[in-house]
Amino acid sequence: MRQESWLDGDYLGNDKYVLSYYTNMGDTIDRWDPPKNSAIQIAAAITACSSIYMYPYISRDDCYYTDTDSVVLGKPLPEEVVSSSIIGKFKLEARIKKGFFLAPKSYYYSSKDKGDVIKYKGAAKEHVDAEWFETQYKHPENIVQREFVSNFRVNVKKLSVYKRKGKVTVALALNNKRMLLHIGGKWIGRRK
Repeated sequence: MRQESWLDGDYLGNDKYVLSYYTNMGDTIDRWDPPKNSAIQIAAAITACSSIYMYPYISRDDCYYTDTDSVVLGKPLPEEVVSSSIIGKFKLEARIKKGFFLAPKSYYYSSKDKGDVIKYKGAAKEHVDAEWFETQYKHPENIVQREFVSNFRVNVKKLSVYKRKGKVTVALALNNKRMLLHIGGKWIGRRK
């Protein structure tokens, strides 16, 4: 390894080191790849530990929604597990008055603290509102086409800026690894 590509190193013990360095340090800039610093085993351990920690909360009967680092519950958590400043405890983000949690990263809620909050993963996020979530809750199979205008699109190859018009599909992503179960007009859970 060339010395100028080396960034940093730490001794771990037993003749083991962690090194950071640039890769592909060629003479031409078009061959250079950015450094790839990753420790997959540490990321896997953190994810596994957080899943174990979250399980008692996400398995509760009053759990309406969960994601990697969050949970929406119908009843409050005990005070000893809630703090806005202590790492490892839950932070109370909002007290929800009304909400629709339809799919991963697709929800709407109204809260006393933050007002209306909408999350919708995808290109159609500007086309969803509280009414759309309520309609989708009643009819999750609904698919709507909406027109959009993008005023600032860049074509790097031609070095041009242009306006783009088109259509976008607004629907729930029901064909994913967490299949939602909607039977007889009622949400009954999910199949993993």
